[in-house]
Amino acid sequence: MSLLNSRNLSNIKFHLIVIAFLMRLFVSHFGYNYDFESYKLVATAVENHITPWETYRYNYGVMWSLVLVVLDFVSVNNEFVFRGLIIMVLTLSDVYIASVIAKKYGLKFGLIFLFNPISIIVSGYYNQFDNLALAIALAAVVNIEKRGSIFKSCLLLSLSLITKHNFILFLFWILISKKLKREKYIISTVPILCFILHFVPFAFISSDVRRAILSNVFLYWSNNNAPLWQLILQNDSLINYLSDNNQWHHGRVWMILFFLSLSILGILSRSNSITTNFFSYSIGLVLFASAITSQFFAIAAIGASAYFNLAFILFFTFGTLWLLAEPSGLQLPAFIHLVESTNFDGWKALPLLLVPGISLILLRRHSSAIKKFL
Repeated sequence: MSLLNSRNLSNIKFHLIVIAFLMRLFVSHFGYNYDFESYKLVATAVENHITPWETYRYNYGVMWSLVLVVLDFVSVNNEFVFRGLIIMVLTLSDVYIASVIAKKYGLKFGLIFLFNPISIIVSGYYNQFDNLALAIALAAVVNIEKRGSIFKSCLLLSLSLITKHNFILFLFWILISKKLKREKYIISTVPILCFILHFVPFAFISSDVRRAILSNVFLYWSNNNAPLWQLILQNDSLINYLSDNNQWHHGRVWMILFFLSLSILGILSRSNSITTNFFSYSIGLVLFASAITSQFFAIAAIGASAYFNLAFILFFTFGTLWLLAEPSGLQLPAFIHLVESTNFDGWKALPLLLVPGISLILLRRHSSAIKKFL
């Protein structure tokens, strides 16, 4: 009987994975944007012994370019198969994150992450690989929580950063964690050293490669839209000044505020478990961000799913509408008209729609203290 139940459970899991993949594959049929064009260009460049950074359309460590080359080889340069394989890799990343959420918080929360439209659209249409890097980092976090091998933790965190470095500030959270002892000094420093040093062999190739790495990775800057900070300031002239890359500060004020706020959140969370902090970090990374683009919302969906409450429905609902309508998204006419009629700007408003859900979490956590105060 137990064997039958085990088989049934395995079948259910397999079917859920297949459904998740097919849903992501389905939205890919609405087209693709600049990012997928860049992936094809990067794969071709590396196959012709050109570094990915020299395409000037690649802003990360080398790992994703190697993944693209392997997938392009397996697809025999067939564009449809190539994209399908990318979606498969991204789906498996989402599945792993969902499985950890399900194990820690409950099955329904894992399913919310796996099947919410934001995750589906970002993995399936945008083909953004933030969640691949975060899935690798989460595997490291799970290993740290289990008191597993320090080498394995460092290796996984290094691979995460070399894939995409949006987890880099979490190393500070690890460093100050009260849940870890001496090992935290190694775990928080080795990965960032590996990330920096892995560029060195490529930098020796030529001065052109060095300039490309410097320009596309270390000096790259996205949109200075910083939604939370601009809402707080409410001064158009000051906002324009602080966002201007031509000023002496080069538009980095928002980044400084981002670093400070995320660091303060880490300090306030240092007594929590490392895994719990992973999900808090995924929300803070988007809420305090200095630069927002649409694929960031799949990162916030990780924490919003793990900590899901009814207030997060605002984020998921309006996030879905935005991705269905926005210029680099699916651009479905009915949703374009709907978004335009409401004058909704997802890049500015969506991070702020995380606030009601966060507020409800904090209210529930501190309800006893609030009652005592009242």
